[in-house]
Order: sequence, then structure tokens, then C-alpha cells
Amino acid sequence: MTKLSVLVYGRDVQGLLAACLDSVTAQLPPETEVLAAAVGEAAQDVAVRGGAAV
Repeated sequence: MTKLSVLVYGRDVQGLLAACLDSVTAQLPPETEVLAAAVGEAAQDVAVRGGAAV
């Protein structure tokens, strides 16, 4: 089974996540398990302060 995990964070996260999933899932096998999460701008600020690549 194919698995795909997607995490989108920043401004307009719902729009970014929807666009990403629309383009990617059209090309995935039907049995692919997709885990998606959208996180707001505050989480992006915390990630940057923690040293994460953004």
C-alpha cells in the first residue's frame, strides 16, 4: 500500500492543502492512504523559532 503524508502551514492553509491534494491525488493509485494536515500561521512561527526549515 502506498502512503502519502502532507503537512501544509502558513497563510491560507486550507487553499494550499486543497490545491496540493487535488493535483497529487489525481495521480495516486486508488488504494493510497492519504494523511493531510493544515496548520495555521502561529505554528509556522513556532517551527521557525525551533530551527525548522520553512
